[in-house]
Amino acid sequence: MARLSLVEEKRFSPEYAQLVERVRDADGYVSFLSIMGHRQEVVEPMWKAYVDMFEGGIVEPQLKELVRIKIAYLNGCLF
Repeated sequence: MARLSLVEEKRFSPEYAQLVERVRDADGYVSFLSIMGHRQEVVEPMWKAYVDMFEGGIVEPQLKELVRIKIAYLNGCLF
C-alpha cells in the first residue's frame, strides 16, 4: 500500500504543471511528479534543471540517459 498519494494535476501550480507537460511522454515521470507534487516548491526547481539538462546541449539525450544509468549503477542506486 502506498504511503503517498498522487496529487491531482488541477492542484499543480502553473510552473509545476508546465514541467509535467514537458515530461508527459516519458514513462514514469508524470506519476513520479504527481507523487512529489506534495512539495512542489522543492521539487520544481530541481526537476526543471534536470529536464533542461536533458533537452539542451550537443550530446544526444539517449547518451545522457545511458550515462545517468551507469552512474546510478556504479553508486548502487536501483532507481
